[in-house]
Amino acid sequence: MNDNPNDGYMSGVLEVDLSAGTVRAVPLADDLKRLFVGGRALAVAMLFEQLSRNPNPAGNPIGDIDPVSADNVLVFCTSPTTGTNVPTASRIHLAFKSPLTGGIGSSNSGGQWGVEFKQAGFDALVIAGRAAEPALLIIDEDGPRLAPGPQADPEDVDAVTDAVQAATTKAHKIMTVGAAGRNLSPIACIINDRGRALGRGGSGAVFGSKNLLAIAVRGKKSVPARNPDGLDPKNISGSVFKARAKLRVGKVTKDKSQYGILSSMGTNGLMGMLAQYDELLHKNFQDNRHAESDLAKIQGEAFLDHDRVKVKGGACRKCPIACTRITRIVDGDGNVIARGEGPEFETVSLLGANLHIYDLEVITQANYLCNRYGFDTISIGGAVAALMEITEKVTATDPAQRTAAEAGLLTEAEPFVAQHGPIAFGNAGCLVPLVEAAAANAGLGRAVAQGARRLAERFGHPASAMTIKGMEIPAYDPRATWTQALSYMISPRGGCHLQGGYSAPLAFCAGYGEFPGNRIEGAALVTRNVCYQNVVYDMLGVCAFSGFSVTLDELANMVNDVTGSQYKASDLEQIARRCVILERLFNTRCGFTAEDDWLPERFFDETITVDGVETKCSRDDFSRMRREFYESMGLDADGLPTERTLDQTHLDEFLRRIGAEAPAPKQAAASRE
Repeated sequence: MNDNPNDGYMSGVLEVDLSAGTVRAVPLADDLKRLFVGGRALAVAMLFEQLSRNPNPAGNPIGDIDPVSADNVLVFCTSPTTGTNVPTASRIHLAFKSPLTGGIGSSNSGGQWGVEFKQAGFDALVIAGRAAEPALLIIDEDGPRLAPGPQADPEDVDAVTDAVQAATTKAHKIMTVGAAGRNLSPIACIINDRGRALGRGGSGAVFGSKNLLAIAVRGKKSVPARNPDGLDPKNISGSVFKARAKLRVGKVTKDKSQYGILSSMGTNGLMGMLAQYDELLHKNFQDNRHAESDLAKIQGEAFLDHDRVKVKGGACRKCPIACTRITRIVDGDGNVIARGEGPEFETVSLLGANLHIYDLEVITQANYLCNRYGFDTISIGGAVAALMEITEKVTATDPAQRTAAEAGLLTEAEPFVAQHGPIAFGNAGCLVPLVEAAAANAGLGRAVAQGARRLAERFGHPASAMTIKGMEIPAYDPRATWTQALSYMISPRGGCHLQGGYSAPLAFCAGYGEFPGNRIEGAALVTRNVCYQNVVYDMLGVCAFSGFSVTLDELANMVNDVTGSQYKASDLEQIARRCVILERLFNTRCGFTAEDDWLPERFFDETITVDGVETKCSRDDFSRMRREFYESMGLDADGLPTERTLDQTHLDEFLRRIGAEAPAPKQAAASRE
């Protein structure tokens, strides 16, 4: 039990061993609170410790663990701010070994689930082992317990959610996976609250491998705070009041009545700005050309008066930004055909603009299926784009010159093409069937469900996979924003616009500290700083969008009101640094090197037009920026922390405590194959 109940923490860690069928609560170690606070930082530390316990005679327990074996664990962490009045503080963070990349798996989700879990009395959840029969984990006022999973189609998120709520209550918030997770797809995600996703890195495959049907949570406990007055939204001198005031006037975060971008149009309101600054991907990053008339059919404004896709706003708990879009598809008579959450910006971009598909109804249908079956929409969009590019190239190749892999692709595609038309950019009719085939793990769907890298390698065109560390990159073209490109490169979890730092908006969000997209000087420091910022958001369980308006110092003030600490922005940045270095150490044990901090070769070899100029990335410039980023973090030329850095960050202390201080192996781990 926590000795100091008034500091934002609850009763500690809930450890679940599915193999043994046991559930137990243990205290959260004081040194973990001190060094890592919560969220992303706490999750990677706990994962590192959990996996380091795995007995391994070769001395590399992390690297040799199969991500979909019973030895992998899922570590869910809240933050001290979760469930308080801190705006947007509703998010849950998850760490695991990724089946997609073979390295650190790290994912984050909003909605209601994280708050309910914490208010049920816990700060973190560790799930290990594998259940003999489909299991249901219930965490509520009656205590945590395992039960047999109710009868439901395990491949349908909605069906499982309905069945579990029927077995518990409608008030319970449900987390589960669909067909993608049950089939161990490395691009499967975990879905909570029906439409929210722990989206990246294949967390759904780890969940599915554990024979865990679902987790149901309901909480009624209040989260204690050291200074409740400072957290009172009506206290004009309090930290929360001031933060909410900043959110109300920020260009991106302000209220719908003031024409705030996110509240008015959701995240898809960003699409027009990206296109204006030549950042929006197209045809698997082969170019960035979109007709304005096409974009008008799918960008944020299109949701406001679409004849078939109707939308209303929503929000995560305690979030004044309210970027959520609840949608429904109607027929010509206004009858509802389907309903759900989203699509959000990345989904519309990867399943729409990326594929040269400008049909909002089709994109919305595909999004609903991804929610239902539990696919990461960024990754499946990247995989489909790679498939379309390869298929177009192979089709245009002289049959006599085709390789066996290329000929096999066309043979495998024949039944699908006969029914749905060519697998080609612009064919909206093949998108939904490809998602369905991936969920069924049938035909070409088997390749799509493996992600872009494995798909491209299978068909003999590895260069068509737009991935970093095996993870599909999102909607921002690196050639238009070099700080975002560098953020992609150095992100420990792989191609990601958030965890390495969300710097793309610096090019267009006036008033938010613009930094020229093609500037080299200072880019490494900008990237480091935005990387720290996003780690802080993940660590504190707040939304990254709040960072458009709320500074790290203001976040520190709110954390201090919760915990009684005396953090400054610089203190939070140092914890963020500790987190990123530990994630890199995890990856090193999995065989990653500095060579993995690199862009796909397309971005160095092929140009796009940016502000009227043909532009591509320079290998020399990016080698320099990577080196400067390493130096700014206290890393050596191989991207590893120096002894001085380990001492400064107190990671040497942590690694000694968990018995993981031995040098990391250089060789690639088998799990990356």
